[in-house]
Amino acid sequence: MKSKYKGIAFDMDNTLLRSHIDFPLMKAETFRFLASQGILPEDFPLALHTTATLIQAAVRTSAMSAALMEEMWSTVSRHEWIGMEGAELEPGAAKLLEELHGRFHLAVVTNNACQAAHKALSDHQILHFFDHIVGREMVNSLKPSPDGFLYLLNAYPDTEPQEWLSVGDAWIDGKASEQAGMTFIAYQTELEHMNKAGVFPEGWIGHIRDILQFI
Repeated sequence: MKSKYKGIAFDMDNTLLRSHIDFPLMKAETFRFLASQGILPEDFPLALHTTATLIQAAVRTSAMSAALMEEMWSTVSRHEWIGMEGAELEPGAAKLLEELHGRFHLAVVTNNACQAAHKALSDHQILHFFDHIVGREMVNSLKPSPDGFLYLLNAYPDTEPQEWLSVGDAWIDGKASEQAGMTFIAYQTELEHMNKAGVFPEGWIGHIRDILQFI
């Protein structure tokens, strides 16, 4: 039976690749920098934020100059590069992509830098499966903003949002996907945590190849 989906968008970290990015430390160091520059207050509710939403809050202030922005991103990039060292493919990911390639539009939507994403996917010999790698330089706002997924929809004007399936491990993936009108499948994450963030996935999978049951 023909699938109702035309495209599949994957998150990268801990969805396609088992990276070792220390997200709590990255968030803490980013916040320390922003607070030290007076961009965010010391009593900022850090526990309620990811690095991405922390950065969005900083960007919305009038104190964020281009120089400070560059320094902030250097902190984030350092953690990304360190975390990608020794990263491994999720079990079954390469075989899955081989099966899907040519049948669906395949894309990666990540908050990582484009260069880091291309290198990580190339190092694991899966870059060629994807039509688009949407990194942070290509959007105005990071996930949980839907910008990355809206970029894909603009790239494929012959598709509708409901013809895309999105797969990711974090609530920000789900929030961004749902706001773009795409169906979201949660990968190896606690649904209770997602629900508390206002994200209600269409389904949950424990192995990346289980996505086949939805298409």
